Amino acid sequence: MSNEPDNTIEIECHRHGKSGKFAVILRLTDGDSLVRYILLADQTAREQYADEICELRPGIDRNDLLHALEQEAARQLSDHSGDRGGGSQADRIVAAVMGIEGLELFHTPEGKAYASIPVDDHTETWPINNKGFKEWVARLSYQQFGKVPGSQAVQDALTAIAGAARFDGAQHEVHLRVAGHGDDIWLDLCDADWRAVRITADGWLVVPGREVPVKFIRRDGMLPLPAPVKGGCIEALRPLMNMADDDTWTLAMGWLVAAFRPTGPYGVLSVSGEQGSAKSTVCKLLRGLIDPNAAPLRRMPKSERDVFISAGNSRLCAYNNMSGVRPELSDALCALATDGGFATRLLYADDEEAIFTARRPVILNGIEDPASRSDLVDRTISISLPRIPEDQRRTETEILAEYERLRPGVLGAILDAVASALKRQGEVSFPTLPRMADLTIWVTAAEAGIGWEHGRFHTAFMGNRAESHEDVVAASPIGPAVVAIVREGPFEGTATELLAALNSRRGEEPPAKDWPTNYSGMSAALKRLAPDLRATGMIVELPERGRGRQKRRVIYLELPGNQRSARAADDPDEDGGDGARRTGGGPVRPDAGPCGDADRAARAARPIRTQSNKGDDPWRQ
Repeated sequence: MSNEPDNTIEIECHRHGKSGKFAVILRLTDGDSLVRYILLADQTAREQYADEICELRPGIDRNDLLHALEQEAARQLSDHSGDRGGGSQADRIVAAVMGIEGLELFHTPEGKAYASIPVDDHTETWPINNKGFKEWVARLSYQQFGKVPGSQAVQDALTAIAGAARFDGAQHEVHLRVAGHGDDIWLDLCDADWRAVRITADGWLVVPGREVPVKFIRRDGMLPLPAPVKGGCIEALRPLMNMADDDTWTLAMGWLVAAFRPTGPYGVLSVSGEQGSAKSTVCKLLRGLIDPNAAPLRRMPKSERDVFISAGNSRLCAYNNMSGVRPELSDALCALATDGGFATRLLYADDEEAIFTARRPVILNGIEDPASRSDLVDRTISISLPRIPEDQRRTETEILAEYERLRPGVLGAILDAVASALKRQGEVSFPTLPRMADLTIWVTAAEAGIGWEHGRFHTAFMGNRAESHEDVVAASPIGPAVVAIVREGPFEGTATELLAALNSRRGEEPPAKDWPTNYSGMSAALKRLAPDLRATGMIVELPERGRGRQKRRVIYLELPGNQRSARAADDPDEDGGDGARRTGGGPVRPDAGPCGDADRAARAARPIRTQSNKGDDPWRQ
């Protein structure tokens, strides 16, 4: 004890409501009293209390104060350890949680329950059904009551807390990494202090966790971003990237800047190249500037459901070593980048759905360009990396060390570009816009912040799209053959006639995988390929309904340079008469030649299509 007699320790404690805290009254011999409210069961809280009191009254011995406090804690907690008068254990846990000063329970528009908890000088947001929140509740219960809570009591308490959040709490959106708030964009740095960057049209600023208005959540595997610094340059990163030319660099950086948009649609970045072209390294470096993760590149999930579950746990989805994309997963990636919704039956329920909503930027990585279906290509920026010569290789350790040194300045430069996009996006216009119009406008508005000339990304992007469509046509089972037929002259005929022409050109060669075998297969394959054929310059007309008396669904294909004939004059059947049809390289139908008595007789002998024979359609033969 201190030698100062005026500071004799006398402690009195009283429970403070249902919060789990106690009013600790320290009475001094000089007549003064000091009152503090603390979690008496928490050793850390007791030590902080002793430090504060000893700083106010230097004559008090800290060890004696702690000893007296511990004795009082043991007595008080022993008196309140039973159930009598305090309800069930679950009731007491709920009361302890609800009594936390600054606690906010709320729900999302989808009805999921969350809690925002004050921690030190910031607030953390957790899903109530999350393992981390459950552990926090168990720890709080132990601190309050001095014994381990039962697992069922904790679960019952969580159910009650979730109900309060869903039905009594306010509604808020939650966000991963990037969020829109008013006219601003916020970027979660994911550090221990829960700091975030506020990006406005005038610039950006790192904001302390206690002042962040957005409810960010954290998922397992998310790693912190470095605090950005001003004065950096995006070009400083280029020596670490194996980019063959300016267009490749422009497309990659444009995609990255667009990934900071708080809402979609987003682009899919496809990175291809042979072994030794540093594809994986490039993808990791790009991801590390917006959404670093303990597993930066992953294998492609096996189902659409898994794609959207993965997207709910990451701001950016990056898939490695892909050798093509199955049709159903290609559709899922299209939805992930643009539409952002997937629903499936809830397990163990007959009439309930689990709904997953997410829009995410995507990276695909493979030796060949993984994007091959037309709808996915329309959403994809494809870049190809050259193989690195042996004498120019660097170790990954060396590259990552240089990357970490540059990353704060490069991130600051990217945020400058995002601020420029916020400021100038309303000023950007083009005579015609590509499929990803929002992305193109955003990156063009950001160019001034990067230091690029106006229109640089648009020019590179349009060239990239043209090359991508040519690649899709070349990779299609029917694409090269269709192009070869139309090069000989315009084609006009049904899907069955076009398939016959393709089979005739193929000869004895075995058909490629997915080669159509009938009318419906040919029609579907051509509809899927039509946007890519048009992008290469081909005129493609697909009928919505049959023409003429025979209701033939006539396809028309033509390459520029071949003058389109006056088909109405060559095709009196368009007006109900008889006449010849051009079929390009395809076989001539029996009724397609000059009309004669034999032709009329053959036509009159054909069966009339009725309900009973509609399955055998003579007009599709």
